[in-house]
Amino acid sequence: MTYRERLLGNWRLVSFSAVGADGKVYYPMGQGLVGVIMYTPDGRMSVQLMGPDRPRLDSPAYGAGTTEQWAAAARSFFAYAGTFSVDEAAPSVTHHVEMALNPYWAGRDQVRSIRMDGDDLELSGASPTASGAIDTAYVRWRRLA
Repeated sequence: MTYRERLLGNWRLVSFSAVGADGKVYYPMGQGLVGVIMYTPDGRMSVQLMGPDRPRLDSPAYGAGTTEQWAAAARSFFAYAGTFSVDEAAPSVTHHVEMALNPYWAGRDQVRSIRMDGDDLELSGASPTASGAIDTAYVRWRRLA
């Protein structure tokens, strides 16, 4: 079975960590996140990560809430979607980002190394930090039944 075939389906987040140039492990969005990533047979993908203690807005109406509330909500949520392709030899998956919460990511490719063990998937790759450093992010997933 190819890596592409093995990726297809729905996965839930197990952990999201990163390793800095100094070798220290840290958690870019904190711990206790929830998330999903989906790969479809027609080559589409979508990923969402959400912090455990997202602040509530003042109202359920779209656009309600203060600028500060929306900024805090955006900082505790990560999402993008698009198409994907797999390099079976590497092995790696490239997410061809079409839309993203972070506008910088839209129209850019995100390459992730693949490691699989049964129903567990680890995607890893370069992760730029606010300081300009490039760390390595490790996102671990478990297949949903």
